Amino acid sequence: MRRYIQTIVIGALVLIGGVVLYAAPPTSQYRPAETLDPTCSPGDANCSVSPLNLGQAIGANASGTSPTSGGLFFADSSDLFSQDSALFWDESNNRLGIASSTPSQALTVTGQVLATSDVCLTSGVCLSTASTSSSPWTTSGSDIYYTTGNVGIGVTSPSDELQVGGTNPEITIGDGGAENATLAFDGAGTDFYFGYKNSFGGLELGTGNAFDSGKLYIGSGGGIGIGEVGGAPFLVGGSGTITAEIHSSNSQARINFDSDASGGGDWLVGTGHGGLMGQDALYFYAGGDERAELDTNGDFYVGNNLGVGGASFGTNAAKVLAIANGTAPSTSITNGVQLYSEDTAASAELKVRDEAGNVTTLSPHNFSLVGQPSHDMAWSYYSEKDGMAINVDMFRVVQLLEEMSGEKLIHIEKIAK
Repeated sequence: MRRYIQTIVIGALVLIGGVVLYAAPPTSQYRPAETLDPTCSPGDANCSVSPLNLGQAIGANASGTSPTSGGLFFADSSDLFSQDSALFWDESNNRLGIASSTPSQALTVTGQVLATSDVCLTSGVCLSTASTSSSPWTTSGSDIYYTTGNVGIGVTSPSDELQVGGTNPEITIGDGGAENATLAFDGAGTDFYFGYKNSFGGLELGTGNAFDSGKLYIGSGGGIGIGEVGGAPFLVGGSGTITAEIHSSNSQARINFDSDASGGGDWLVGTGHGGLMGQDALYFYAGGDERAELDTNGDFYVGNNLGVGGASFGTNAAKVLAIANGTAPSTSITNGVQLYSEDTAASAELKVRDEAGNVTTLSPHNFSLVGQPSHDMAWSYYSEKDGMAINVDMFRVVQLLEEMSGEKLIHIEKIAK
């Protein structure tokens, strides 16, 4: 009987100890999880205390293993204390880990999280669970991909694989570093790329999927280069034969040069106009009028004055060929003559050199061998060849012919200007 009573007493003490561990009496001066001095009773105010060692007080958990520091206890299905290594409390940093013994945030979870309601941040941004129960993205290593449907940013019903909406939408490629930033187009035959080239400091369009095969360049100053990088406003370059074509569906291909951005075009160059020299001629328009044409045979038409070596035609000049003084040719050309202007005795003279090497002054005012002309309006004949020259005062020749024949051959009259 005594042994039975002792067993009841010991069981009662264990039960009371368990209650003290988790809920001290309301009148107690000690907090829960404190071990009372064995000589004191709960509620005494003058007793010493020491922290409760949960492992010593509880002993092994339900699985028979000793508690682990940081481990969390819970009541299992048998109402016994159990500890799971998947639950960890970092007391030093006040962090909870689920399937993580080294939580880096207030809550660190290793694995997937199932939320039955929206997950919101203090900033007000929420991840809604209203329309989907799982992510549409598929994970493959460090990559994710999406093969069904379209993606919209700033739009709720994207019409393409990727559509960016909103007010003044922008897509940024690059982070401002000294590096290339490329947008590539993967074609069935030839690939193309378009992007910023760091070494050039501008945009480059090329073939392939890497830089250094550029076809079109746009510099930071607005210059455009085709086949070659350059600072000029427009540059066409490269190696070998350079071809630039302008095609038109209405048989007229032309380029407008508009210096004042009025849209009218200061100059217009093109073909297919069907002007004076035919449909295929290259024509030049300015101010709404045709100024020149060049046909496929090499014939050239000029609508007004034409200057060689100069652009001065004289007062009221129209349809004038003006040749500025130049350097006389030292050799002849085959099957042709050379026409030029040369300064002779302080006077510009029109000269021609034939294939045989004869140089004849066509403007009859060269009296360099004759000396003083016989009349203010006298004309001469002058020619050179092989270091020899001939000079004739033709006015004086005709005067002598008049004296011999008695016939009037020279007529001089004053005309109104």
